[in-house]
Amino acid sequence: MSGGKALKLFSDCLTEYERGEILDYNQVYFLGLNAEKISASSQERYNNGYDNEQGNYKIVKSDHIRYRYEVLEILGKGSFGQVVKCYDHKSNELVAIKIINNKKEFNQQAVIETKMLKCIKLNDCENKANIITLYEHFTFRHHFVSLYVTL
Repeated sequence: MSGGKALKLFSDCLTEYERGEILDYNQVYFLGLNAEKISASSQERYNNGYDNEQGNYKIVKSDHIRYRYEVLEILGKGSFGQVVKCYDHKSNELVAIKIINNKKEFNQQAVIETKMLKCIKLNDCENKANIITLYEHFTFRHHFVSLYVTL
């Protein structure tokens, strides 16, 4: 359904921040209605309350990423960000998603990494290099996000 329709049907279940954010989405597949959502606010110091002071996105189990992916668990953490296991409600598949730390230098490095992975994939059609495949990337709540693998 569209973001506008989801807002009309589920407005009472969304946070104030989500009520504005959801209108930016043409397609909504999942809302995370059973999650203990972060009450984001422009008064919050770190990315409306979505980040910790180090710039890492606060992962909330059962919540959504981009109104499509349901967060199931954290797979790992590192200096660049976190990897989470998610369920893709559009494709009905399990996926791994890398959420980059919300700092300028990490975002720049993620863009370089993305370009390199695309270049490798373009020149390795038979997957002989055994390099992880980047399927998609996008920005969500000021974080560079990469969808790397179907689990």
